Amino acid sequence: MTDILAWVSLISRYVLIKEFKRLSEQLGMKLPKGAGNIVDEAGAQIVKKYGPETLKKIAKLNFKNTEKIKELAKN
Repeated sequence: MTDILAWVSLISRYVLIKEFKRLSEQLGMKLPKGAGNIVDEAGAQIVKKYGPETLKKIAKLNFKNTEKIKELAKN
């Protein structure tokens, strides 16, 4: 069972990296991974450029920083 979990983890990580690369190319900017100010700023840039509806397509909206991103985009 441990071998299967290791493979699943490896494949999931590969898909995540490929998807981040695809989205970065699509949006014309490098998308940072993780959390913090750099992610919030990138999110705000996306909202400014493409509108808040884009977040629904590319992000999990149940995190607290979603509202922070929307506020940053207003400035």
